[in-house]
Amino acid sequence: MVQRVKQFPDTLQAHVEKELPKLKETTAQIGGKLWDGVNYLWDAMKDPEVPQEAKFIAIAALLYFVSPIDLISDFLPGGYADDGLVLALAVKAVADILEHHEVSLNSTAALNPGD
Repeated sequence: MVQRVKQFPDTLQAHVEKELPKLKETTAQIGGKLWDGVNYLWDAMKDPEVPQEAKFIAIAALLYFVSPIDLISDFLPGGYADDGLVLALAVKAVADILEHHEVSLNSTAALNPGD
């Protein structure tokens, strides 16, 4: 999926932004660390100082999260386990890239699950 994001980053980022209500609704229901991961990746996607490689990973993970096609259906018990795993791996990868490039993420806290 990251390769696809590299081909169409602006279009796919716009799709993620369009899916903001679903991100808010789902993470408000689940809460906790999943919300923290979504918020971190959202900030990475929106921050102009973040290297492209990290942006691509953030966009791909957020697309996976809002996609109706998952390894484990979200309607099954434990259905968000795969989403959580993808988000956790993406957060780690983005954090490693930022550390390598010595970039700090400008956390906007733009998302609010309670809205």
